[in-house]
Amino acid sequence: MKSFHRTMGYLMGFFFLMTLLSVVVAFSYIERNGLSIENIFTESTSINYTDHWDIDFFPGILSSNHRSNDYETISLNESQTFDFVDQLFISTAVEDVQFIEEDRDNILIEYSRDRPDTDRYRTKFHTQLKNNQLSVTTSLSVRNLIMTKHYEGTIKIHVPTDYHFEEIKLDSDTTRISNENIYQNTDKLILITDLGDIDISINHDMDYLGVFCDLGSIDLDSTSSIKNVEVRNNLGDINVTFDAIEALDIKADLGSIDAHLNLPSDTLIYADTDLGSVRSDFARIESRDESNYTFYSDLGSIQVNQIN
Repeated sequence: MKSFHRTMGYLMGFFFLMTLLSVVVAFSYIERNGLSIENIFTESTSINYTDHWDIDFFPGILSSNHRSNDYETISLNESQTFDFVDQLFISTAVEDVQFIEEDRDNILIEYSRDRPDTDRYRTKFHTQLKNNQLSVTTSLSVRNLIMTKHYEGTIKIHVPTDYHFEEIKLDSDTTRISNENIYQNTDKLILITDLGDIDISINHDMDYLGVFCDLGSIDLDSTSSIKNVEVRNNLGDINVTFDAIEALDIKADLGSIDAHLNLPSDTLIYADTDLGSVRSDFARIESRDESNYTFYSDLGSIQVNQIN
């Protein structure tokens, strides 16, 4: 145990030094370029480690004299229609996703994006139809450019009213996912965000719901029947409420778990944490393989409540 505390002390000291270095670099950057705090936290000055973002941050952007508002803003617009498919996969850099139900006999994808008129800011929009699966992908590359203006982008998916998918997957790099961004008439729904909160309410019956977040909070509630739910969060709290669920697996690397479940009083759950407290209205068992309801946190508290 002493070894664990000593390791945690080293880690805290390392994170403190890295934070101090980041602050020094940030304020040096602000002073050199005559920016305000609002300029710094615009759309594309943040660093993201996924494939969709490609930002040359060190040392190029720190010495750049190019500002995005020095260039004319242009608008990109593309649209494509597709025959009906069973699977829809969407992977976005920073665009807002919208589903529109209407009277139509195909699927329409509309992409719109504002951007500065310079090669230092590049966007890509790509679609692929293969094996009854439609994939929609966007990417963004910013090099040697100080972002001093916000640029909007959207992906609109037009489908027939009450159209049913077998599977939908939405993978967002840096945007918050809410009910306005998802389509629930599907057997399987997978939601992923690298940087951003996930806050949704499910009102459609499903076979599977997967919610995955790298950095942000997860707030999830459902009044419908879901057979299997899987929730993962690397850094952030998880709050869930389920009215009818057959299996639930929740894991938080660094964050607390708060669950409200409509289950019989004699339900057995598995709940454990490496560092934190566990409180449950349901009896706990020691083996996760013996329960359909499992909760685990590396560092954080766990609370499981029964809905009366």
